Amino acid sequence: MDEWISLELVYYEVANAIWKKYKKLKIIGRKEAYEAVDKALDTLKYLIKTYPYSELLKESFKTAEELNITVYDAAYITLAKKLNAKIHNIR
Repeated sequence: MDEWISLELVYYEVANAIWKKYKKLKIIGRKEAYEAVDKALDTLKYLIKTYPYSELLKESFKTAEELNITVYDAAYITLAKKLNAKIHNIR
């Protein structure tokens, strides 16, 4: 299996998806939401190597300007360039 790499934001993105299922969509209850966050945290730290957003911020801003995209999106491009990696979207 190839190594999975992402920005540290992946933790917040997963937690936000759980929050949405709990608070907005009311698909899961409070207890399930907190259990899901705990399980996600435990799982992510073993599956994905993460990089701090702050280390890439200046270069990401430059990339965003050059490509006319958000700094958020540019950060993933910047990380991929830095590591000579491909970008994959699992959606």
